[in-house]
Amino acid sequence: MAVDTKIIPQFVIKLEASDEFLKVRVKGLPEEKIAGTHYTEEGMNRRLPIYHKYNTIEGAPFTTTFFEENNIEVFKQKCEGLSEEEILQAIKGYVEKVKEKV
Repeated sequence: MAVDTKIIPQFVIKLEASDEFLKVRVKGLPEEKIAGTHYTEEGMNRRLPIYHKYNTIEGAPFTTTFFEENNIEVFKQKCEGLSEEEILQAIKGYVEKVKEKV
């Protein structure tokens, strides 16, 4: 597959979490944040299998594989067990490191 170097990113940030973590997180959102959205347990149970069907090959995310095969650095950040602040700090640290490379 030909890659258009004008639009492909130099770096990618991938947030990683299990389906169970995502479901628990959605359940913990305040009602005013989810009112009128698809962020419900039912919505998650419906969308997650569709996401996996179209975004994994043999259990591995094909988007990550695509970027890695095209020599695009993928920063993988696990989210489980971390606060939003800790996740943001990890991403900020990565972005600062990347800025030095560019």
